[in-house]
Amino acid sequence: MGKQPVNEQMIIEYLLGGASDSEQERLDEMSVTDDEFAELLRASENDLIDSYVRGELSGDVLTKFNTYYLASSGRREKVSFAKTFLRFADKSVGAQMEDARAVALSSHAEREPGFHESSRWRFLALLRPTLQWGLATAALVILIGGGYLVVENQRLRNRMAQTQAERAALEQREQELRLKLDQQRSLDNETEKELEQVRDRLTQLEQQLAAGQQQTKPEPEPRGLKVIAFNLTPQSRGIGQITTLTLPAGTDYLSLILEMEVDGFPAYQAALRNPANGQIVWRSGKLKVSGKEKSLRVSLPGSLLNSQNYVLELSGITTKGVADNVSSYAFRVVNQ
Repeated sequence: MGKQPVNEQMIIEYLLGGASDSEQERLDEMSVTDDEFAELLRASENDLIDSYVRGELSGDVLTKFNTYYLASSGRREKVSFAKTFLRFADKSVGAQMEDARAVALSSHAEREPGFHESSRWRFLALLRPTLQWGLATAALVILIGGGYLVVENQRLRNRMAQTQAERAALEQREQELRLKLDQQRSLDNETEKELEQVRDRLTQLEQQLAAGQQQTKPEPEPRGLKVIAFNLTPQSRGIGQITTLTLPAGTDYLSLILEMEVDGFPAYQAALRNPANGQIVWRSGKLKVSGKEKSLRVSLPGSLLNSQNYVLELSGITTKGVADNVSSYAFRVVNQ
């Protein structure tokens, strides 16, 4: 979308501090880079000062002129020049009117008898003050114009210096950010390599654990109950297929030994979820880590399990009783 064209009202708002930040920045840049706009800005500013000096401003425009425009010492100096010029110009106009009136009177007297000899010298004597006031006014205009140009040039030089200083600071900041990004990319590459090594090692360990599960022997049945025991490792993206647990007919309990992925909670709780419908079909009480092996034993009623997939979700219980999910164990049950 193109930028809004500049009009006289926008320039007045800019001179009186009423433009938005983005518009102020845009017009600041144009006043230095666009000669046509700079000339239009100078003309509008001179007209605004002239209206103020002549008492033609009122309302909100006059308030902004007094509070914003006159806050700058350079702008106050411009207004002072304009007041001085207006005062001398008014005096010059008054003097010229008086001289013209005197010339008219002398012309009338010239028609009277006996006046022909001295009229020429009297006319020149009356004309001299008019010429002097005209020359004084022209000199004052040149003086004020020169002073204004000096002030305006100094303002432009100051603005250019500020712009160059800001550009140098931004260029230095750009270099710092580029160096920081290069360092961050180097660290990211090293992190990715380390993460890949960790994933490869986890895959090897999971394969070893899966092979060890096939050699696990069932524990003896306590108190005449038929119990089948299996080891389970946490669910991971590195495992290619889900672990299958075969339950013989008449199994009372399925004893699952859960290898711990996270330790440090005072207690744990397990929940058996049916992934087909997302419902919790069983939930344990509080569990404790057994021994130095960092494992948990969970016993599930055999009558509860059907031939399907299940997910056992393990949560850590904090000292304040808040549950925090730490691991998931996926497995398939096959009833014989």
